[in-house]
Amino acid sequence: MFGIKLSIFMAVFFIVSIFITGIKLITPTPINIFVEGSDVVVSRMPGFYTFADMVIVTVSALLLGISAYIPPVC
Repeated sequence: MFGIKLSIFMAVFFIVSIFITGIKLITPTPINIFVEGSDVVVSRMPGFYTFADMVIVTVSALLLGISAYIPPVC
């Protein structure tokens, strides 16, 4: 009984990790650049990942790898 509960938990953990990793990789954080002077220019530069984004992706990928191993049910 414990093995079945562990397998279900790991499967849910796997799906959640895939979802978090996918969402973070699909939606990078846009960076706004402000130039001061006589004119103010606002430019959005999409496609950059912040340090926090990379920490979330790294942890999520680590958990994805851990949860990919489902021990055999005894």
